[in-house]
Amino acid sequence: MKENPGLALKAAQKLLHKYFSETLHYRIMERIGFSYETAHYNNEFSDDYEDIRRKKRKKKFREKIFRAYGDACVVCGFDLRITNKLTPVGLEAAHIKWHQNGGPDTEDNGLVLCANHHRLFDDGVFTLSRKYRIIPSESIHGTNRSKKIISDHCGLKIRLPKNTSHFPHASYIDWHRDRIFNP
Repeated sequence: MKENPGLALKAAQKLLHKYFSETLHYRIMERIGFSYETAHYNNEFSDDYEDIRRKKRKKKFREKIFRAYGDACVVCGFDLRITNKLTPVGLEAAHIKWHQNGGPDTEDNGLVLCANHHRLFDDGVFTLSRKYRIIPSESIHGTNRSKKIISDHCGLKIRLPKNTSHFPHASYIDWHRDRIFNP
């Protein structure tokens, strides 16, 4: 890494984009000794074609998921907007089975989550049951106020889309519970 930091950075970027959800990139880069800002914004080492393709794919996925679920977090109902903006603030389209692990960009593999719940979902702090209920990790620690972000919704059913074919697919829920969730 010290002999050729550019090559190490490019390798780290490729591994992150191939195997990890984007919500985890910051912490991984910081842990291995790279500034996230350098890794994320340094065009000298990025593959422009891949970046453009990824952005288009992400935009289409976001549009599909928001169309299916609406403009509110499926967990907490967060739906903040700014008056003169058309898009909601602090909401994200999240993959249940990460795209980097073969999860498709389909409605049955996505959820609208607020930024907090997206990060917590990708960190395995909570998962879903096959009946779409929120299952919190028993391993979480923190103040009561911090844990309330999850505990207030424990056992509750997420808000589901109107079209039943867009409901989260059982295989993606199982993947998240088996591979990401920290029981």
